Amino acid sequence: MPAKKVEIGESGRTVALNVAFHRASQGMTAAELAAKVNANGRALAQQTIGEIENLRRRCDVDDLIALAQGLGVSPATLLMPRSDDPHESVAFTGGDIDEPGSTGRQRMPAHVVWQWLCARMPLIHPSEHDSDPTHYEQYVEYFDQRATPAWSRIDRSRDDEA
Repeated sequence: MPAKKVEIGESGRTVALNVAFHRASQGMTAAELAAKVNANGRALAQQTIGEIENLRRRCDVDDLIALAQGLGVSPATLLMPRSDDPHESVAFTGGDIDEPGSTGRQRMPAHVVWQWLCARMPLIHPSEHDSDPTHYEQYVEYFDQRATPAWSRIDRSRDDEA
């Protein structure tokens, strides 16, 4: 029996679009990007980059990191849906998959998604969590403890003291 084709989700499409956008905006060919990625130790052919950009191949985590390095951007940059307006609602993979009729897509304001991708804030709005602001503050602190390395929190507390 043939293997089931793995569908590329919303975030996979975003990565493909962003790889193509950042490569083209730098005037870089797929061959040049492949050379940079290979020089950094990840074997990725020009054809593979084309397949990722054209949604014929999924971009795995190792590819994502290597492509971000080759493009001189953060992996979060490649994962972030494109938007010029921080308040524009952008789509990404997620949501309540068990919800009847769910497409596995979620939409939120671009600035909220970016804050979450950068581990600055949880992916919720205070009104969605609880109307009591102290509960939300506790949730944000809990998120920070899970989403960031301990040394990062120590550095930030020192920055706050300065």
